[in-house]
Amino acid sequence: MAEIVVQRQPGAYNARDLAAFVATCSDDVALYRAKSGTPLALGKRALAEFHEKSRFGR
Repeated sequence: MAEIVVQRQPGAYNARDLAAFVATCSDDVALYRAKSGTPLALGKRALAEFHEKSRFGR
């Protein structure tokens, strides 16, 4: 199962398919800034909002 996710996630990201990208994550996904450890997004909804604004440019 993990191999499938690892294959789907970058494909969805590169295709700019936000729904497919977020679907590869767990409900309690957490995204943090590398240097400070500050949370950027906690949970699927927040992750989708973060990527929609900053990565997918919608």
